[in-house]
Amino acid sequence: MTWYEEVEQYEHDRWIGPGAPSDREIGGPKGVALVDVYSEGRTTPGWGPSATDKHAGFMAEYTRGRFVARPRVRRYAEKQAPFAFVMRSMLLIAVDVDRHLGDKGADGFVGMRTTGFEWPATMAETSKSGDGRHLFYQVPDLWHPQHGYGAYEDAIGLWPGVDVRAVGCVYHYPTQRWNNLPVAQAPAELITALELHSLRKTSRASAIAKAVTDQDETEILIMHDNLKAQLAANIPAGKRNVTLYAIAKDMHDSGFPNWEDAITQRGDEIGLEPREVERLIQNAAR
Repeated sequence: MTWYEEVEQYEHDRWIGPGAPSDREIGGPKGVALVDVYSEGRTTPGWGPSATDKHAGFMAEYTRGRFVARPRVRRYAEKQAPFAFVMRSMLLIAVDVDRHLGDKGADGFVGMRTTGFEWPATMAETSKSGDGRHLFYQVPDLWHPQHGYGAYEDAIGLWPGVDVRAVGCVYHYPTQRWNNLPVAQAPAELITALELHSLRKTSRASAIAKAVTDQDETEILIMHDNLKAQLAANIPAGKRNVTLYAIAKDMHDSGFPNWEDAITQRGDEIGLEPREVERLIQNAAR
């Protein structure tokens, strides 16, 4: 059994584990950004970056103090109100180890072992269900005046049952418990895997652009079939927005017919607010 699997170490009920670096060490100029979590996994809007306006999106709201941690920590302590970390505001990434056991599920503990490298013991918490884990690692990065920390991207399904949250949200509910370890540096192998993931995303975008430019109908039809399958697949609550956005962007770029309608319908099926889906579609088109 690996260190992060041991249940006994997770006994602390705090918003961040004892021995963790201070807010000044891991947060941006205004500290760590937290957002409220509502029913069905919805969060305080406005924490995502803006692709077109440096005065909009995360940075403008962060600078205005919309995501201040203190009141959310107080509500959590007094009313058991859940919140989410905005990883873009932290000099950390979170390795999200899911355990969807079953016919089509994935065991993230097995996925972690398939990587073949050592995972340094670090500050960690249990997932909402108690079965999964969130491992927090420090990464080399510099604060950017327009989008915060963002040297690495979120990587969904980096290994079976294992996602990495680098700029998205990590949810925290009262049922979750922390260990008492300090934050460790991310292993070099993890950094390399994230860099390769970004390269693959860039290559996929290039492949879409080439197929469209060359008017390769066969390749485009294959892409569209794959996108249909991705859209119909199960999307966990905490990953709905980022997953739907990624599919919408590829649909737009590849000329998927009536892609806005397809995204709107799927957004409604998985419980996203119509306003949220509309904004997601606008961002994908941009």
